[in-house]
Amino acid sequence: KTVLIVDDDPGSVELLKGILEKVGFAVAGAKDGREALAKLGITKPSLMIIDVLMPEMDGFAFFKELKKAKETENIPVLILTIRKNMEDSFLAMGANGFLSKPVDTEALLDTISKLSVRPAAAAKDAPFKTEEKK
Repeated sequence: KTVLIVDDDPGSVELLKGILEKVGFAVAGAKDGREALAKLGITKPSLMIIDVLMPEMDGFAFFKELKKAKETENIPVLILTIRKNMEDSFLAMGANGFLSKPVDTEALLDTISKLSVRPAAAAKDAPFKTEEKK
């Protein structure tokens, strides 16, 4: 299963990529909505994690484009942004989840699990976790 992360901050993309790859996801990145639309012409991810504040095409405009197209309207979308006050707007528009930055690993994985998106390496109905804390 592939997750497409749409965020203009390379540090955020690398952090998310590390978390998601540890639990078995393949990860692709795009720096803004325009680049993400181009990648969607090549592959269909199982989940998209989208930031809001980006150049070229921000997360709000990208989300609206995503939901217009038959090929992409049903891809689960998790909004991950520093803009906490936008949660109601995105959820009303059909986003499947909303988390605030900085990202909490357990909250991220729990939200993804609730969306029923599992990494390819995980058992069908088993929850996935990062390494146990000692």
